[in-house]
Amino acid sequence: MYPAIYIAYRQILAQKRLEVNSVLGPGRHQTGPELGALYEKVFGVAPDVLFKKSFSTLAYSLPNAINEGMTFVLGEIALQRVGIRLPVSAEVTTALSSVSGPVIAGMAGAFVWGLYDALRRYRVGNLSPTDLHFNWLRMIVAALLGALVTPVFASSFACCGLRVGCLSVGLVRGICG
Repeated sequence: MYPAIYIAYRQILAQKRLEVNSVLGPGRHQTGPELGALYEKVFGVAPDVLFKKSFSTLAYSLPNAINEGMTFVLGEIALQRVGIRLPVSAEVTTALSSVSGPVIAGMAGAFVWGLYDALRRYRVGNLSPTDLHFNWLRMIVAALLGALVTPVFASSFACCGLRVGCLSVGLVRGICG
């Protein structure tokens, strides 16, 4: 799912790169020093090189792979809960079947929040690799917090885990210090 969002987002990135080059690229200004040369002098790298490095397919590959891995694990756990077994080893099946409901609910809530955030950022043209890293980080933190917070609210464990998963990373960072 995340790679599909990135593939669609590449068109927006291409347009942004054209905009950067139109403003800072060589030969764009007839009078005075070129902005691109000034930028390179101040920051030590050409704007186009920095753009390619920051927003290349390689930069998006790692967070996409981790997000897909986390989504696969969450999906596998959910499928096992409803009785559908995928062809994985017995050790993996045993480990995944021991995951508690609040952990699953926390991860599911974080997944929904992360997907919403990625699609919102795609829509406004502000999806960076760092934003995608926060999605998988949110899933891990939500799973841990779901397991830790649930004993306090034992009467509604799944609902509590889902709510924890939907917390924003900024709020979680504020709570945890």
